[in-house]
Amino acid sequence: MKKIYHRTIYTLFILFVFLTSPLLQAEGSKDIYPTDAKGGRASLRSSNTTNEYFPFATQGTHYVYAKAGETISLASSSQNGTAEKIMLYRPNGTKVSLSFLTGEGRIAAFETTTSRAAELAGPRLPNQSSGANRYKAIYYTVPSGGEGIYRVHFIGGEGSGDRPNILAKDNWTQTSNDSQYILAWDVSVSNVAKNAWIKGRVYATVFNLDIATVSGNNFRGDTYNFYGKFKVLTKDGYVYNVDNNGNNGYAFTFMVNNKGFYKTNPSIPSYESKLAGSAASITNYYHNPNTADANGTVTHKIFYNKPALDLPENSIGAVPGNNTWLKTPPAQLSTTEMTFEGVDGVESQSGLKGGYFKFSSISDVTYTIVISPISPANFPSRTLTGTTNASGENKVWWNGKDGAGNFLPVGTTQIQATLQLKGAEVHFPYVDMEINPNGIILELLNEAMSSVVSDVVYWNDTPVSTGAYSGPPSSPLNNSHLINPNGTSSNVNGHKWGSPTGATVGAFGDKKGMDTWTFIVGNKLTKQFEIKINIADLEVVSLTTNHDACIQKYDEITYEMIVKNNGPTATIDAPFSFIIPQGFSPVSAIFNNSLNCGSQFEAISFDVVNHKYVSKLSLPANCEVKYIITVKLDSDLVNGIQEFFATILRPDDFTDPDATNQDLDVPPTDPFYECANNGLGGDCNNIKSYTLTIIPEILSVIATDIETCEAAQGKLEFTFKNIPDGEYTITYDGGNFTNIIVTNGTATVENLIAGEYKNLRISINGCISEVGIDAEISDKNCICYKDGKFDATLSIPTQVGISSLRSENTDGWPQVREGAWIALESKTKGFVPNRLTTLQIQAIPSINLVIGMMVYNVTEDCLQINIDGTETGWKCFSAQGCESSN
Repeated sequence: MKKIYHRTIYTLFILFVFLTSPLLQAEGSKDIYPTDAKGGRASLRSSNTTNEYFPFATQGTHYVYAKAGETISLASSSQNGTAEKIMLYRPNGTKVSLSFLTGEGRIAAFETTTSRAAELAGPRLPNQSSGANRYKAIYYTVPSGGEGIYRVHFIGGEGSGDRPNILAKDNWTQTSNDSQYILAWDVSVSNVAKNAWIKGRVYATVFNLDIATVSGNNFRGDTYNFYGKFKVLTKDGYVYNVDNNGNNGYAFTFMVNNKGFYKTNPSIPSYESKLAGSAASITNYYHNPNTADANGTVTHKIFYNKPALDLPENSIGAVPGNNTWLKTPPAQLSTTEMTFEGVDGVESQSGLKGGYFKFSSISDVTYTIVISPISPANFPSRTLTGTTNASGENKVWWNGKDGAGNFLPVGTTQIQATLQLKGAEVHFPYVDMEINPNGIILELLNEAMSSVVSDVVYWNDTPVSTGAYSGPPSSPLNNSHLINPNGTSSNVNGHKWGSPTGATVGAFGDKKGMDTWTFIVGNKLTKQFEIKINIADLEVVSLTTNHDACIQKYDEITYEMIVKNNGPTATIDAPFSFIIPQGFSPVSAIFNNSLNCGSQFEAISFDVVNHKYVSKLSLPANCEVKYIITVKLDSDLVNGIQEFFATILRPDDFTDPDATNQDLDVPPTDPFYECANNGLGGDCNNIKSYTLTIIPEILSVIATDIETCEAAQGKLEFTFKNIPDGEYTITYDGGNFTNIIVTNGTATVENLIAGEYKNLRISINGCISEVGIDAEISDKNCICYKDGKFDATLSIPTQVGISSLRSENTDGWPQVREGAWIALESKTKGFVPNRLTTLQIQAIPSINLVIGMMVYNVTEDCLQINIDGTETGWKCFSAQGCESSN
């Protein structure tokens, strides 16, 4: 009996703990509608369809951080039976297969439990079989290695039924035929022991809500408006109490980030409310809270309770970007040092590319830098804003313009820069919130989240105040921090507009994005600077030489170049260079300051590595100087066109009007890059070039003789010295070869006739090689020998022969020469036919002319033969060849 007694007492104690411990309460709609809830019940919309009042649609998306061994419980008023109305995704994005049994996961699932009582009681703990009005949720225990942020989707009903028009504390009924609106929902995390709930682990990035508390065309009064309360955690570690305090948008969007609406640049907040007649009018000017942070815009996290103290600073998860921040230490909002340097790194100087204000910060917060004149300077103040870099150094670019968009004047200007860091910046843009008669209450909590530090808010409704509307507008219309730096207490006037019983259509907040914001600031840091704006139009005026444009090895060439600063700013160290091609060596360089206005900041010298002369020039405005530089061609290098360049380059943090690249991160190191990327196109006056041609040389020519008599098949094969591949002209006495292709220092000219080709030279850019080479193509091997025609069966020996080579017939000569009347033979003596002039040939009587008669025509200087036995039948042997037949 004693054991039974003690066991009974222990059981009753545990049951008492379960029934009375606040840790039994979970997170979800019960936190918006606690036991003492005021106002009407807003339903959670679950739909991916966007419209003007739900521009960032979700499936009731929530996020929950859980550790290994802890258990996530899930429930909603829409979950019913075995239908899957709740979805859970692991930190790696994969979907969890949940078990759906009838009655599980449904808030108010039991006959004896009213819907409201079940909501307030919350879910049973994972190992709890029963307990008062608590419902049995759907449970998932986080496995080893599963720590991170899980994503939850709540799915609404399948029908088209409307949401009820009820108070927050009323009971409700939701069936599977109800619409996409969910009346109650819950996401909870139990500890590893499964005997207590852990608060502050569940958040959302946007709430799409609907509260149908209307009577005809009007709202039903303050009793039915929305009084939901949340906690907002900012990326820089601050926590706000957020009390909707009786607003009503019928269907509206509730979200929060650090920028609010922007005008054109997503990184620059407008600090204004916005007309919102369509979804695009919001989505085009507000960072989507369903996507990862970008452009310095941070979507803050909306919690039901104070964020848990054991949240890590960041975590992986089924979130946009697969990783996100959570609980970070509150940002430090003070800095003690600020400097200014141009984009190229020169302190207190700048061209028209501007410069950077530099300071340190250890947190991601917002900065404001106000640039104002110090007398006698006079210009409208300029304000720079943005987000700091928590890694340490911050570089804030200033383009050198004042508040009116004009550059500061050339020269030195006294300015004052005031830096102030802003933290905990939050913007609550209610989308399509028709009325907000009591105003939102925003309260910044201290680091322990135990007391209120500030409750001020700001707004500017000027852009949305035109046109007709019902009910009172906000007052004042413009309560911006630029107008009212101290802000307004949200407990007094948290941006009020509209009437509790006003019209649902045409109210002041209807089809608008009404932005309410607040922040805290650190101490101001003010510093004075002398900013020097430098502009100098530097120019290479000329690059000349008296040397011929054709040059050969061992020639010296002297260049003169004039360099000028057209102003208006004097330069101290403008880099000058004279770039010479490889193969040339330096001889001398003289600086000529005949106008006695400039000087060399660094004397001219030869840079062996980069093969150029270099110096730096100090040039007052409108001053010009001269360089006289001599070089020598003393190496065998590639023949042909070679180019020399004289350049002048802007110094760091100077603007040269036609030679300044447009990239803030690229300093002036290369005059060619500066000219090519000046944003203007075309040439610049900072570079002059001079082109000369190194005279080429033909090393050798090989002539190939003609081998056949029917065609011109001679060939010349050239070898050149140090010549680039390309198309050239080769000249010779009496002609030239054009369009000759040179490859790897060789070229071939084909299909040539026999003859002499004297003084062969190659031409490049009008420069012709000085020494020519002769070549000859011969046809002496093109001699045709054909046997005489004879009858193989009938031998006809030649009986008569005349010879100067023999005295007796020892080898059967002349008989072996068959088919002739007479054979002639000689080695050193020639056969001399009759030598006649043309007139003598013409005087031969026609009766004596026969086919085959031969004479030597001394007038025509050729051997002639009569081919037809007539006076006109005489033909010269003028070309060597063979007849096609004997």
